[in-house]
Amino acid sequence: MIIRKELENKFTKTDESIKQIAELINMWIWETDVNGLYVYSSPAVERIFGFKPEEIVGKKYFYDFFVADRKKELKEYLFKIYNNRESYIDFVNYNLSKNGNIIVLKTAGMPVLDEKGALLGYHGVSIDITKPKQAEERLIELNECFLGFSSNPLDNINRLISYVGKLFNADCALYNRLDKGVLRSLGQWHTPPDFNPVDKPDGHICYDVIKNVANDVFVIRNLPETHYAKTDPNVIRYKLQTYIGIAVKFNKKSVGSLCIVCQRDVIPTENEKKLLEIVALAIGIEESRRYVEVSLLESEQKFRTIAEYSPNMIFINKQGKVVYANKRCEEIIGYKKDELTSPDFDFLTLIAPESKEFVMKSYNNHLNGKEVGTYEYQIFTKKGKIIPVIIATKIIKYEEGNAVLGIITDITERKKIEQILKNDKEKIEYIANKRVGELVKIKKKLTEVKRLSDIGTLAATVAHELRNPLGVIRLAIYNMSKKNTNKSLESHIVNVEKKLMESEQIINNLLNYSKLKIPNYGKVRIYDILKESISFTKKIFCKQNVTVVEKFKSLKLKYIDADSYQISEILNNILSNAYQSVVDKKGKIEVAARLVKKEFIVLTISDNGVGIDEKDIEKVFDPFFTKKPKGTGLGLTICNELVNLHNGEIKIQSTKGKGTVLTLKIPVKKKN
Repeated sequence: MIIRKELENKFTKTDESIKQIAELINMWIWETDVNGLYVYSSPAVERIFGFKPEEIVGKKYFYDFFVADRKKELKEYLFKIYNNRESYIDFVNYNLSKNGNIIVLKTAGMPVLDEKGALLGYHGVSIDITKPKQAEERLIELNECFLGFSSNPLDNINRLISYVGKLFNADCALYNRLDKGVLRSLGQWHTPPDFNPVDKPDGHICYDVIKNVANDVFVIRNLPETHYAKTDPNVIRYKLQTYIGIAVKFNKKSVGSLCIVCQRDVIPTENEKKLLEIVALAIGIEESRRYVEVSLLESEQKFRTIAEYSPNMIFINKQGKVVYANKRCEEIIGYKKDELTSPDFDFLTLIAPESKEFVMKSYNNHLNGKEVGTYEYQIFTKKGKIIPVIIATKIIKYEEGNAVLGIITDITERKKIEQILKNDKEKIEYIANKRVGELVKIKKKLTEVKRLSDIGTLAATVAHELRNPLGVIRLAIYNMSKKNTNKSLESHIVNVEKKLMESEQIINNLLNYSKLKIPNYGKVRIYDILKESISFTKKIFCKQNVTVVEKFKSLKLKYIDADSYQISEILNNILSNAYQSVVDKKGKIEVAARLVKKEFIVLTISDNGVGIDEKDIEKVFDPFFTKKPKGTGLGLTICNELVNLHNGEIKIQSTKGKGTVLTLKIPVKKKN
């Protein structure tokens, strides 16, 4: 008994020491009886709840602080633990303070038992985690905001504006963009009915934020006492007290400002500022997407140029077959263009099983002439990887029929946005810079197109400069031939005349390449042009042992709408190439033509020449591509362009060592 009394005294002294320590530390230590009535409370309770210890000890039960909608649930949970005399840790509970604020606590408790093991009560400790919990909930809300994104950048921007407005419990939230010298509100949340969304930028707080090169969050309090009360019309009109804003950047330039305004004094926390920075970066990314989408819709020429280097996958589907797929499709899906556009390729193999029914329903709606909104689904890569995507589709006219144009956006990053938010701001900036880098690549490609245009201008200049001196040489040779009496010089004069003719052809090619224009349509008898071209090229290549077989007599009386000069230019170039390909052997050139469905003239020019390497077939229509020692590489380029100007088609088939077949398809009637 004596030893037991001594131990009890020691425990009593220890308990008093713990309570004395509790007076000094920043957490709430408490004790309750078996019914949950507080029998002890450390002073920290006043900092957390606003109650002094004497206001709750012997007067309040632990469940008196619980929020009303969860009180029953939490009370039953804890009394179950009480009945089982169990310890508990990391118990998160929501409570109301003395002034009505919600306080989130993380609590741990241990049972107090008597000598026989009967429950006397509980003692434990509670830590205020309201601020960390709020930060966690705000991150979850931002993640849900990202997950709710559509393919429309403006809709997504307005989602983000709504998020920050609610985050700060603001009176209004805006995204103001500086657009062609005007401040325009593209994103709005809780704006007054009489708010002016378009205004001159001078004097507005947002304009100063945009002009500032720093990435800092701007906080301006007591607005009526600042100079903005006179320069920004919204300060006085809407009785604003606090402005919080940050610049939004796109392509490394400030293009707008994200701001929230309040009619009360607000001091944002560092966590709130960081969230505002993340939202500003996200708006910058949406601005990047918006820029790309607008650019894609400007013209067909820009579509062809930009689509190949777009960060999105772009395809055209006609009658269930993929007839076009851009480079991004190859990079992401893993199939080559030739595989995707093969007649045997089934595009349904790209679609995950759970998405096939919905995708086919949407596709059939398109076939029935109905528009389909954007939607999400999953695709398979060639290696079997599943990628979540958003697709936007539209019915377009393609090669004399309806087709479906699709723009697919890989949303893998969006699906992983929660993970991105946990990383630092530099990683988010990396993603934005990557998107901008892709746009820079597009700009470089456009510069390359301009370079080719400049080459055409240079070609015209060179051709004009060469024509005059060649004319002088031709006249001199003509005079020499008339006055020449020395037969040994005749072969040299003939050789010079031949070289002059070759030079003239090169100059004509250069000029034709630089002066391609809309055809001057007229009624043309195709039979006559074919005969003239065959006769013309025979004279040029009269020394070659070549037989020309003509199979177009059935078209002797057939007329077509065409530019006779351009059609002659096409045929002369193709026949010249045929002659040149059979220079080292007995040659045969066959020229055939037929009428197809009374709509097209199909011309076929074949030879038994040296043929073309398989790897060079795709390059033969490229400017300046040639394997001839004396060629300019413009002949087939000009042919291709002239055929396209006539709304026709040109195709080439060749086997190395066996010969080449070139097919032209020209409409009989002019097409608008």
